[in-house]
Amino acid sequence: MPTRTRQTSAGGIVVRHDEVLLIQVKTRSGRLVWTFPKGRREHGESMVEAALREVREETGYYCRALQALRPPTRYRFRDADTSIMKTVHWFLMSVTRKAGTYNPREVEATRWAPIQAAYDLLAYRSDKALLARADALRNGSARPGLSANGHRMPSPS
Repeated sequence: MPTRTRQTSAGGIVVRHDEVLLIQVKTRSGRLVWTFPKGRREHGESMVEAALREVREETGYYCRALQALRPPTRYRFRDADTSIMKTVHWFLMSVTRKAGTYNPREVEATRWAPIQAAYDLLAYRSDKALLARADALRNGSARPGLSANGHRMPSPS
């Protein structure tokens, strides 16, 4: 009988001027995709501490959390015979300084992309919706379900 479990992670949407920081990772099937840095919370960490640590480990940047992006993203996936319900808490962040390089065991590459170009690079619909929420907050025009330019964005999946 399949096992069911829950995981909680935290991550960051890091912006600099009109650019966003992306990571390229390999999916379980071996496909390369662009997404945002995130990872599991360690014992004793707050969500924001976990997000800042994960961004630093996966990108090599120290950041400052500006604001939580609500609601968290939720999705389900399978790992062998385990069904996992994952909740990811996201934070809009700005860079404070470069700390080093990304972790090559977890990340294939990092890149700064113009925000508008990032929509085409991101692999997941939920990431595109998340970027729209972050961009709207950054520009002070946050309205649920709308991008900064007023276009309806898909809800996180």
